[in-house]
Amino acid sequence: MATVRILYATTYGHTAKVAQHLAQAIAAQGHRASVYDVATNPPSADLVAADAIILGSPVYQNRHLRPIHAFARQHRKLLNRTPSAFFSVSGVAASTRPAAPAMARKVVARFCVATGWYPSQVAIIAGAIPYTRYPPLTRLLIRWFMARQGGSTDTRSDDVYTDWAAVTAFADAVVRELF
Repeated sequence: MATVRILYATTYGHTAKVAQHLAQAIAAQGHRASVYDVATNPPSADLVAADAIILGSPVYQNRHLRPIHAFARQHRKLLNRTPSAFFSVSGVAASTRPAAPAMARKVVARFCVATGWYPSQVAIIAGAIPYTRYPPLTRLLIRWFMARQGGSTDTRSDDVYTDWAAVTAFADAVVRELF
């Protein structure tokens, strides 16, 4: 039985849902998975004892959140010697535009170079657009962005673009790497 630590940063909560889904998928395979929000509940010293570590962050303004960036940079030696993976949650991943996948990969590559951490596995996951929870200016900007990406622009509802089967497949891939 492997022990997997899943650490994430989030702003509106969707990345936390992805982290919980990963934990459930890993537990369903008979392994132990624990989930931590690095901003509010950083992991204790037991991180060193983990068989694998997964980090995740949403993308805002073409960047991953500062708490996960700082964590990866601070713990890059441990992350580089432990089986580790990264999931990046973004609206671009839901885009129908041909250039979107390359844009999403570029943001992840920039994150890896900036932190010095090079995970063995990376998943780019389509996120959610919680229009009803955004402040007015953010709602307007995201609506403009989504119109350019071919997504929903109805600001009266929240939209989830996540392919949960792909999230489960990512968890399976991480577990396979352990054995």
